Amino acid sequence: MEEHLGGELKINLKGHYLSYTTLPERPKKIIDIKLPALTQHKQSNYRPPEDHPWRKPFLIKKSKIEQLG
Repeated sequence: MEEHLGGELKINLKGHYLSYTTLPERPKKIIDIKLPALTQHKQSNYRPPEDHPWRKPFLIKKSKIEQLG
């Protein structure tokens, strides 16, 4: 943004002056959004299946390493 001595405003973006228009007043916010419920009751007794990655051990035991090596 550049403000010249005569009161003129100019917008300079990477060496190019952009054209713009000044709005007579600030637009009013219209908030009329109906959001669906973001939270739903889920089954609290859900358990992942036996082959789910979260159920696999994080660390490999020494006996497994010896078998691999």
